[in-house]
Amino acid sequence: MDLAEAKERLAYWQRVLRLQDWRIELREAAAIEMDEGRSWAKTKEVAEHKTAQIRMVLDRAEAGEPSLQGGVCWDPEHNLLHELLHLLLRDWPTEKDSPGATAQELAINLLCEAFLGRRRTGSSAGGQE
Repeated sequence: MDLAEAKERLAYWQRVLRLQDWRIELREAAAIEMDEGRSWAKTKEVAEHKTAQIRMVLDRAEAGEPSLQGGVCWDPEHNLLHELLHLLLRDWPTEKDSPGATAQELAINLLCEAFLGRRRTGSSAGGQE
């Protein structure tokens, strides 16, 4: 996936998740820049201004082998959707490495699988493609 395609997916998922009122900037990043290679995407947000910057690894070659981090295979659309769901659920109170944070990550990953499964099999998650 290149940056132009990622921006198209961003616009699609913003509509599906009703995040159109957010100004979200998407940037490509090298894997080594991402939490010392431990994640595929990171978001910085300013919730009161509804702005965010998502930095993510888009290049398959950058992902390395076996392209697995934290139990999640490298999939740019999944990673993008995952970060957007964090914005959507930003008011879910969690502390880093707490049971609540673990539950939030599990919920977000399950939602990603459900949304992407519907889209990739031809069922539109938001009613329109």
